Amino acid sequence: VTVAAIAGLVALALVRIADKGQLDWDRWRAVLRWGGFSQLLEGLGVTVQAAAVSMALAMAVGVVIVRLCTTIPHLGGWIKFVVILWGIGAISLAVFRRFQPAQATSAPSTPAVQPLPPTTTVGGPLPA
Repeated sequence: VTVAAIAGLVALALVRIADKGQLDWDRWRAVLRWGGFSQLLEGLGVTVQAAAVSMALAMAVGVVIVRLCTTIPHLGGWIKFVVILWGIGAISLAVFRRFQPAQATSAPSTPAVQPLPPTTTVGGPLPA
């Protein structure tokens, strides 16, 4: 049922786009010829390369910063301890979230206990 609904929405979108002339051959000729398609593939390759280089550099800079901070006398051990705890916490949080059941979206957002009126103090209502 879901696949049919999605296919219907895609078909409706394509019909509406075609009615406005967005699927005409003149608009897509530059992209669909081999030169345009190869430019798209080249751009995708460059994007993947840039992402890989940035991830590797970020990891390297992080390792260098941690190594420099852990060489500080009397503080290096504590810094290393905090970094290890932070990493273990991140891993355990990722595992915890991975195995949690999905939250119901129709859950009530109101608190179970109603808040006190603004004129209420610890000893009771304020005198008028």
